[in-house]
Amino acid sequence: MPEPEHLRTTTDETSRERELIFKERELALKEKEVEAKIKYDQRGLWFTSPILLGFITAISGLIGTGIGAVLQGNSNLNLERKKFEFTQIQKALETTDTKEAAKRLVFLVDIGVIQSLDGQRIREIAKNEPQKIPTATVSGLTPEITGCNVGEKVRGLDRQIIFIMQRENPTSLVSFIDIDAELNKNSTFPLLQPAAKKALAQAIRKRTKKLIINAAYRSITSQLLLHNYSKQEQCGIIIAAIPGKSNHQTGLAIDIEDFTGWRSYLEAEGWRWLGPVDPVHFDFVGSRISDIKELPIKSFQKLWNLNNPEDKLPENGIYDSETEKRLNQAPPDGFPKGEKCSIECGF
Repeated sequence: MPEPEHLRTTTDETSRERELIFKERELALKEKEVEAKIKYDQRGLWFTSPILLGFITAISGLIGTGIGAVLQGNSNLNLERKKFEFTQIQKALETTDTKEAAKRLVFLVDIGVIQSLDGQRIREIAKNEPQKIPTATVSGLTPEITGCNVGEKVRGLDRQIIFIMQRENPTSLVSFIDIDAELNKNSTFPLLQPAAKKALAQAIRKRTKKLIINAAYRSITSQLLLHNYSKQEQCGIIIAAIPGKSNHQTGLAIDIEDFTGWRSYLEAEGWRWLGPVDPVHFDFVGSRISDIKELPIKSFQKLWNLNNPEDKLPENGIYDSETEKRLNQAPPDGFPKGEKCSIECGF
């Protein structure tokens, strides 16, 4: 027996109402996602350009219009296309290079992904005024820094943090420039814990050869930059630990050249080879070592408070979102107040 017309109408209306509720919830989730991305400074990445916010507002509005179309019985395909367009625009702008962002947007126009914006205008801006293209920037330190050797760019700030570290705990780290080892790159400091240095010196004496070290103690500042870079896969960095979680902040880790030749000598003195996953890396696991991972964080908190008495951080050595936010805001060359280490840094 056929279903009465009024029942079919009621069923259709109920179905459309449910679909509308679903789409409205979907839009609400999308808006929350956008809001979270805009406020992403606590985790390193955030959007600051009003043009980008305009893009987001425009596309979000179009998504809302698409929901209205559902009420009118139109297909969901247009809504889904606009959501896809929004996502691709967002991804295209996730770079600190305005020229690269311009190139990506033009590509999206050329292949027909961008249809809600003026494609010709995008091409004109990309060609003549690429600096106007909004980009996603890593907050704080990174906008002032170019190149991939981040350690060189934040030496001033690092030296202030290490000075406080050594004042708080003079035996936490010691220089190894007085043994037959050479730090090959300027991205880290020639510093190790005393027991690690002693064991390293013993291995060098037994092999009677200079040890070339590519990385030793890395500051929390450099580690934050590496972590920020990893979010955008800049400089070939795919993954990097947050500050305080890297072995290179312990004073017990080194990356070296000729690891096959040195492995047996280092292992005999308490150094552990990390293995094929990172064959140049060794960690000292011998006796008389200390856990100093909180020390540089606490030292930065003290330095920040010295220079920002109206915006103080707890001096607890805990790397939380508030500490990360302030570290991202710190000047690469150092604060106006605060001494800088010289011999304490291993120089």
